[in-house]
Amino acid sequence: QDVVCTTLLKNIVEDNLLFWSCSVKKREGRCVAESLNKAKAPFIALLCFKEGQMRMIYKNQGHAEIENVISALTTSIVENEPNLNLQRRDRDRTSESTSSQLIMQEQDEAYQQSLLRDQERSRKKKKVPTATLVDTTA
Repeated sequence: QDVVCTTLLKNIVEDNLLFWSCSVKKREGRCVAESLNKAKAPFIALLCFKEGQMRMIYKNQGHAEIENVISALTTSIVENEPNLNLQRRDRDRTSESTSSQLIMQEQDEAYQQSLLRDQERSRKKKKVPTATLVDTTA
């Protein structure tokens, strides 16, 4: 708690890292969970997709001084910056793609609703009988 709950660690995590999660029902999630099963609290790890697989690039298990944890974590982040940046770009690209898909889907739904309203109006116009002129001069 003296390490994990510090403002310094919180800032490093927020400024440098992204969080990943995966169901243990999927192969990748199961592999990560199995690799961390032997961990004993307190435990902190930095994982990075590198060389085609998820790797633990930093791990601290058990009690440690905050300065040592921050130093080792920062070193691991710096040493793995290219891989971490690649993961950030992939996340951002995925996020942008998902946002674009949602916008396109919303626009398509709005178009379909508008089209249905127009078709309904057109049907109503065709069904309404037009008034016939009555010759009142005869």
